[in-house]
Amino acid sequence: MRSAVLTILAVAIIAGCSGGPPPVSSLAPAQTAPFFPHHRARAAGLQDLAIAEYSDNSVQIFNKNYQPVETITSGVDGPVSTWYDPKDGALYVANASNGTITEYPKGSSSSSFTYASGLQCPYDVKTDRHENVYVVDGCKAIVAEYPQGINRISAECPVGAPYPKSVAVDQAGNVFVGVQFSASGMGQVQEYIRKSGALSGLSGCNDESLISLGDPTGLLFDKAGNMIACDEGFSGYPYIPPNVDIIPPPYTSISEKLGGFKGPVGSALNEKQNTLFVADRIGGTGNGDVKVVTYPGGRLLATLGASYGVTDAWGVAAYPVAKW
Repeated sequence: MRSAVLTILAVAIIAGCSGGPPPVSSLAPAQTAPFFPHHRARAAGLQDLAIAEYSDNSVQIFNKNYQPVETITSGVDGPVSTWYDPKDGALYVANASNGTITEYPKGSSSSSFTYASGLQCPYDVKTDRHENVYVVDGCKAIVAEYPQGINRISAECPVGAPYPKSVAVDQAGNVFVGVQFSASGMGQVQEYIRKSGALSGLSGCNDESLISLGDPTGLLFDKAGNMIACDEGFSGYPYIPPNVDIIPPPYTSISEKLGGFKGPVGSALNEKQNTLFVADRIGGTGNGDVKVVTYPGGRLLATLGASYGVTDAWGVAAYPVAKW
């Protein structure tokens, strides 16, 4: 049933963006995923892990021992991305099915604020050092900025491609967007450069094309300024397997590829930034788990799958977040 629902949703989006997320992996290579050992390994400094479970319309919160401690359902509808604000620990959830971003105070399962004005199917959410909220909308093909606690878009830029799938903001306020050019084509990362005196990179929509990838999602920055990009891969020519890529400045080439994934779509780092969490799924199947690997290096530490109650992971966030 989950497979049928997700397949119908993806078809609807390609036909006219009817309210669900953009297609998430018509591009996944048709290969058998490798077997991963199943064991527990604690991430240093981790307090909470928030996993978006799309099919269950919930966000599961796990503690440092990867034990479920809470399930958030209030305001959650088709969750595809989660993010913890580094300053106050508020949890943000991108709900592709009802077109909202819901915000939850640290430790609360009740939404305190909803960003919805101008959105149709938000696919990813991040905050910057000023706590402004950035969203990519897969149906409207935009990246948008909201002031903290205000349900009004303050800046908006077209992404120039049909399917924006991820957003990230660096320490300088530049905004990065991972886009997919079509349901069967490759994608790239675009940077919206912050002008002198501007609050963010969306002021003036001054964008620049960076590295080309198969299907870039799950964008994230580490403290050294390296970009982490989940790449679901590309089954055409040139063939690109599903990897998690580490891309140093100026973000035009890959320094390290972390392999062993079936379709990585979301990523998070622990505060010490030596452990990476990857939401890993086979597009359209309702089959998603979270891989816990060393960072860098990508050595598998644990797989949070069905035995942990994780069956359809689309997004993952870790708290505390390393502060800029």
